[in-house]
Amino acid sequence: MATSGKSSGEVRGNKMRTDRTISKELESGSTSVDDEDEPLISEHVLNDMKDIFIADNEAKEKLLEIYGQVIQMVNELPKELSTLLSKLYGDVSSKLEMNAKLFSEKCKLVVAGESNSGMNSVINTVLGSETLPNPHVLSPGTICCVHTVPFDVEGYFVIQMINGSKERHSYPKMPGAFQGLLSDKMKGNMSQRIETYCHLPVFGNTDSVTIVSHPGGDNILPKEFMESVDDASILIYVVNSACSDGIQENKLMQMCKQLQSDARADNLNSFDPKLHDVFMQ
Repeated sequence: MATSGKSSGEVRGNKMRTDRTISKELESGSTSVDDEDEPLISEHVLNDMKDIFIADNEAKEKLLEIYGQVIQMVNELPKELSTLLSKLYGDVSSKLEMNAKLFSEKCKLVVAGESNSGMNSVINTVLGSETLPNPHVLSPGTICCVHTVPFDVEGYFVIQMINGSKERHSYPKMPGAFQGLLSDKMKGNMSQRIETYCHLPVFGNTDSVTIVSHPGGDNILPKEFMESVDDASILIYVVNSACSDGIQENKLMQMCKQLQSDARADNLNSFDPKLHDVFMQ
């Protein structure tokens, strides 16, 4: 696996310094566009994301190695100690194996919000390319999924229509050509779901990341959305800052309470509303 040579501590330090730089740029109204010596804000984001995922993969590999050693140690315990351990803590080996499996599962990012254009703007900035389909060429309510693939794997996308039919097309190799191709394929059709498989350099050479974008609108708690959040690693909610009536914030709190309620019912991964990011568009 390729590494950046940076420790997780260095990544965190770089992220804090970058956050301060971006904050100052935004306050001054500058995005470094007019300064040839300074990188764009989007470049800061791309570098941070790549470093974060590389550090995350390295940490997972180390944890999986530790889990393997502990599982082997537990399985090799004398019978009397193994029996005592089971009485005190239940099936320890199964619990350890389950936790280890969680580290090896794919990383899923779920994106939601009131504005489709706002969600696309945020995510495409993070990805460094217009990878999410333009909402204006899709049917209302279309769910978009982006799956990463290694750079040497041929990309493709699948359009699922409302009538149940599916169309598969090759993902264009020319940068920026995807949106135009999708627009042509959507003429006269009604979409329900778009699945895109392409290489995203921001995440490194991996097939372990999936991004799910749910359509904006009044109903932020549809069944499909809650099921998608079930195994999500990251939830991003994009708020339209032009709306100052507090309605969107109330909906966000409603969503957090629902997620907490489902987590307590063991239907979802644990969710802490104090640890979320809200993107203002």
